[in-house]
Parts: sequence; C-alpha cells; structure tokens
Amino acid sequence: MKKTFIFGLMAAALGFTACSSEDDAVLTENTQKGMVLNATVAQPSDTRATIDVTNASGWQFHFTDNDNISVTNSEVTSGTYYTFTKNGTTFASTNSIPTGSAADWYAYYPSTTINLLNQDGTLESAASLYALAGKTATATTGADGLNIAMNPQVAIIKINNPDGIPCSLLAFNPSNYKNVPELTANGEGYTVNYSSSAYDNDSKLISAKSGDPLYVVVPAGVELVFNIDELGGGANRTKALVAG
Repeated sequence: MKKTFIFGLMAAALGFTACSSEDDAVLTENTQKGMVLNATVAQPSDTRATIDVTNASGWQFHFTDNDNISVTNSEVTSGTYYTFTKNGTTFASTNSIPTGSAADWYAYYPSTTINLLNQDGTLESAASLYALAGKTATATTGADGLNIAMNPQVAIIKINNPDGIPCSLLAFNPSNYKNVPELTANGEGYTVNYSSSAYDNDSKLISAKSGDPLYVVVPAGVELVFNIDELGGGANRTKALVAG
C-alpha cells in the first residue's frame, strides 16, 4: 500500500513528543478470542512507502492498512506473539486473548527481528525499517483494553553524495569492533545482534549503492563507528544516536 513519509531534513535533531491521533493504539477485547489494537507513537514518524520532503516543519509516522504489530505479554511462553493487522482505524488479531491475571504487554513494529543489511539507501527503505517498541504503563489482563505507547528504537542518518558514487557503509561498535546487522525484540525495545566477527565485510548496511542523498537506519543508543568505503571518508566515530 502506498504510504507517505513526511520528512523535514532539519527536524532529525529535534526532540519528539508523544502524539495521539486516530492512529493511536488501544487494545480491547473483541470476541472470545481476538482483540483489537490502535497505537500511540512518539513522533516523528508519517509512514513508509513514498517520501515527501516538501514539508520542512517535521516528519510524522502514521500506520496504514495491512501494517502489522507483534504483541506479547509476560504471561505467555517466551517467543509467543500475536499479530495485529491494521484495517481502518484499528489493528485486529483473531487469536489473541486477555490474560488470566494482570500482565505486562509489549508491542513491536515492523517485526520482532529486523534485518539492517543491504539497505536501499532510500527514505522508503529507511521508513520500512523504522523500528518501534512499547509496553503498557501498568500490568493488566487486557480485558478492558490496553494502551501501548510505542517509541522509535533506531536513528536515520543521511549520507551526502552529490556525485552519486556507488558506496558501501559499515557500522560497528568500537567496544567489540563487531557490525550491527540485526535487531531483535526485547522488553520495551530491541537488542542489537552483532556480527560473529570483527570488521565483518559481509555485514554492510549499504553495499555499492548510488544516489544523493543516501538514508540509512542504524540502532539508536549505541556508540558506532561508520566507514564509507568508496567515498574515501575513512572511519568516523559518533556518540550514541538519539532515536528518530
């Protein structure tokens, strides 16, 4: 489904505020099995498939039909997730059920495992990997509805490449020199799954991509070293990036 990602280039460094809208998420019991979901998202984020850079005031995220959110809780077996699919103003799941006793509920988007390798370098690609996670503020069975605030877990960086040179991007943690190819859902956020070896040339976030600019999703809250091979920039170290 076609989507719009409103992105202001100057807005990336700004803080975010939680916003409520028709897309805000509330889980409520539907039938004997099945619940419905609507999600609160800390901005920025207006979705993923088409990019509009004409709005310099900021960027926002809104779910659209057929988007999926994975939901679990502290009472089910580890690794058990309910899939909620957006249809109209809510997300629906046919097999989710309230818990017998109060539990913590967790939600993840776009999936519980996110592969960061071989990105396209477009804003469309970056938006499709824009990881969100959240948890209920208090423990609940969910029978009377759940409110889950979801927050960005990644940062989007921009590579200026006016000559359109094909380039590759490595990103690794200076504490272990291992790359950051994958994220896995964990608690209220995601855990970085590092590459098996240091300076792994097979774990590139971008590989021989051309374009100007190039946009890349990287884990937030992790100190990283970036190496842009073909542009001759060498290794550049950055502090942990703020999500968004």
